[in-house]
Parts: sequence; C-alpha cells; structure tokens
Amino acid sequence: MQSTTGPEPCRPSPGETIAVVPPDWEITDPAAPRCRGEVVDVVGDLVTVRVLGHLRLRRVHQVAAWTGEEEGAR
Repeated sequence: MQSTTGPEPCRPSPGETIAVVPPDWEITDPAAPRCRGEVVDVVGDLVTVRVLGHLRLRRVHQVAAWTGEEEGAR
C-alpha cells in the first residue's frame, strides 16, 4: 500500500484558472513563487497552461487551485 504524504493533487479542467510554480518547484513548497495560469489541456498528469501569454507544460503536482492570495507573485 502506498502512503500519501501530502494533499491530493489538483485535477484541473481546461479553461480553469490555477496557480503555477516554476519547473524545479513543488506546489506544496510554501516558498515556491506562484503565478496565475489558465489550463489549456490536461493529459494524464501533464497540464498545458497559458501563463502571461506563453504555453507552459507542468505536472499536476506543480499546480493548485487559484485562491487569489498569490496575486502579485511572479
């Protein structure tokens, strides 16, 4: 049996606004810089996100629901 050490990963849908972290960060790290992105597509655990007009590819452990608290973080 596999143990879980953190919260369940975000399962975003296309069109949803989410928080995104840079490639070398985990969304669970409180120090991780976050910015707002829009989900374009989801395939398995890969999420294509539009951030500041550019497409980025992230894994589900690198995204979370957008709460607005991250506003201004870049």
